[in-house]
Amino acid sequence: MQPIVQNRDMDVPQLLEAASLLVPVECATENAGTVNDVWEYLTGDEWEIALGLLEELGGVRPLPLSFWQALAAAADRLQLARSAAWCHWQCYETRHGTIRAGLTLKPTGRARRQTPFAGAGVLRPIVEHR
Repeated sequence: MQPIVQNRDMDVPQLLEAASLLVPVECATENAGTVNDVWEYLTGDEWEIALGLLEELGGVRPLPLSFWQALAAAADRLQLARSAAWCHWQCYETRHGTIRAGLTLKPTGRARRQTPFAGAGVLRPIVEHR
């Protein structure tokens, strides 16, 4: 069996279909998105939406390297730079492992920092309920 990333003849829908077959059927996102939703988007030629949903599903539970390789190849072919960078990063993490660290910042009024950090959608605050 040829690895997904080495099969250069696959087009975007085939790459997304191959990735979706690696997602367990019971897997769902926070918004109840499932692999069945991915299939609906694929049949409607909504490739970018299908890719985004697969990225979310990949965050629900660890998936194999071939999943992230297929998504990275699809994102590259769709010229979606941010998605491609994210999927390539996930390939790296899948190969080499990850270390997660939580950073909690004091509110701007209680620290030297006087303005919030600009994150371009990258930094998201975690709200703790006490």
